[in-house]
Amino acid sequence: MGDKLDEQTSEQNVYDDVFKSLISKCPQLLIPVINEVFKTDYTMQDQVIELREEQHFTDINQKRQKQIVDSYIQIRENRYHLECQSWPDRTMIFRMMNYDFQAALENRETLERGHVKIKYPESVVFYLRHGHQTPDQMTVEIEFPKGEKIDLTIPCVKVDRYGEDEIIQKNLLFFTPFYIMRYENQLAQIENDPILSEKLYREYEKLTQTIVQKEASGEMPLGYIGQIEEFNNLIINHVAKNHDTLRRELVQMGGSILRTRTDDLIDLGVAQGIDRGVDQERLRNIQKYMEKKMISFDEAYDYLKDTFDFPESQRESYRQKLADIKEAPKPKANKKTIKAMRR
Repeated sequence: MGDKLDEQTSEQNVYDDVFKSLISKCPQLLIPVINEVFKTDYTMQDQVIELREEQHFTDINQKRQKQIVDSYIQIRENRYHLECQSWPDRTMIFRMMNYDFQAALENRETLERGHVKIKYPESVVFYLRHGHQTPDQMTVEIEFPKGEKIDLTIPCVKVDRYGEDEIIQKNLLFFTPFYIMRYENQLAQIENDPILSEKLYREYEKLTQTIVQKEASGEMPLGYIGQIEEFNNLIINHVAKNHDTLRRELVQMGGSILRTRTDDLIDLGVAQGIDRGVDQERLRNIQKYMEKKMISFDEAYDYLKDTFDFPESQRESYRQKLADIKEAPKPKANKKTIKAMRR
């Protein structure tokens, strides 16, 4: 029993790492997912702000405690708490209550003396696997002393239910690295059946081609391809570790398609830079990576040089051009924007 629990804990860490890294490195992929779950209307131009994932609080014994959520983000004025689970967990509803209450306390607003407003975030649990008893939503009924009742409802998204057509139709490419888990219990059969294995290869090919097309058309930010390939391979290698033939074929196929797109970008001068002006396009990408990843000019340039063949000989030239852009007058940010950035 102990060994099985350790194995599940270790496995959960793998999925947690991919889930968190995917949000950190490809945040815009979350926007269609949030729209799918909460029926919102965000666009790919909306900014996804990562908020602090550590929560510190004092327990009933007056001891300071710390808990870490998988992801806590903000889009426009709305906050979202996201959790990833590889296995159904009966304690999840209590953990979500605790996380969200602490988040609400941190997001409190004092209206006047003795009158405080707390705002709960929207919450969701992504189940990478599900069973017959995994609910579509979790509900906490809170009853107050005078009999008032409030239901807090948390949706449960069963990721392995999404086929490639639905992922593509709804632009849920965030789920792509976890796609292999849809077939986790059938891998031995698929590996030994040419028809089934060919079907799985074609599904992965369709997903990968969609990712390539999205980036080529500008619907997905430049650079996401390499990150998605990395996360795809991590999950495939983990889930299909006992199925070498299938595992190697999936990894090689996806990598080949994505690397071809990278070569195309280089030939085109990075995302059609020749048509728009190579210098302007390169400057835009340097600036975007610096702002999005909060990294230095040299870190951004090193990444773009390795990935998209930015010339080392022009590093200092681009550094100066970017400095000139930054010295140009900028419109003042309003108080609401400054407050959101500080969070």
